[in-house]
Amino acid sequence: IGALTEIKDQSTLIQAFARSFPAPSRNELWIVGDGPLRKQLGEDTKRLKIDRRVRLLGHKKHCEIPELLSLANALVISSKYETFGVVAAEALVCGTPVIATRCGGPDEIVKSGDGLLVQPSSISAMAEGLCQMADGLNLYQPAKIKERALSRFSANAVSQQIFEIYSMALKRT
Repeated sequence: IGALTEIKDQSTLIQAFARSFPAPSRNELWIVGDGPLRKQLGEDTKRLKIDRRVRLLGHKKHCEIPELLSLANALVISSKYETFGVVAAEALVCGTPVIATRCGGPDEIVKSGDGLLVQPSSISAMAEGLCQMADGLNLYQPAKIKERALSRFSANAVSQQIFEIYSMALKRT
């Protein structure tokens, strides 16, 4: 879920998906978003003969994202760099495990039991992560993932964290 740009590196994800789940696999990859690489990504899926299992869904309204995340077995963030990775937190709040690259923000979001972190820009590392997630999907507990995420990312949790930071700052002055 995100812009279809070089920094989001969906090309690596598509190649890893093709490697991890060759035909006649029934696994699907849904890519949500739009951007300058949409045409190229579509061509890549055809070249790799996975175009019937990779769905380029285009831009979705923010209100549609929770439903998509709830339907997915996992969210994959293939970025080369992320400052935070809001979509990772959103997935976790939906109880959806995350595979993300070690690219900044997701490193702090995806914790033990929430998903996997893999090397960025590596088809083999991403493919290994996809296979590991698919093989061990039953090890992830959506209710626990959601509970942990809400304790960190809900409006109340974030408000409390901000309050504590300001309180500490005020005590120092």
